[in-house]
Amino acid sequence: MYYKDLQAGDIIGVKRFLYSHYGVYIGENRVIHYSGDGGDFKGRKTVRYGTMEEFLDGKKEFFELVFPETHEKPEKEARYETQGESYHLYSPEETVGRAKSRLGEDKYNLALNNCEHFAIWCKTGISESYQVKTVIKTVVKVVEKIYEM
Repeated sequence: MYYKDLQAGDIIGVKRFLYSHYGVYIGENRVIHYSGDGGDFKGRKTVRYGTMEEFLDGKKEFFELVFPETHEKPEKEARYETQGESYHLYSPEETVGRAKSRLGEDKYNLALNNCEHFAIWCKTGISESYQVKTVIKTVVKVVEKIYEM
């Protein structure tokens, strides 16, 4: 299957039930992403090659993150303040090279080193997960409400 307008080095994602899964498109219908042997969370989780079909896991739609020239939020996930970290948009070739440099890595951590952290790091050099930030902000708001009572 051909995916129109996708370029090597694009950061892509697919919505799952309660989260979104991210990866780096490397061309020729292939993606590098953090995933388990049997799916996102099943089995040993490593940075690995996969086909678009494996990455999409039955979904028909996916999205691409569009990064601004300065360290601001990617267009798709534009929900958070920046941290003032060193921000650089890598070229498509550099993005693919960065993804390949981590092939075989097995340091997956849902909160600190997940697929979104990996994919955004490949493109920007900053390891961050907007989904994790949303959960943390929600928990903080709930705790604040509890202590206001």
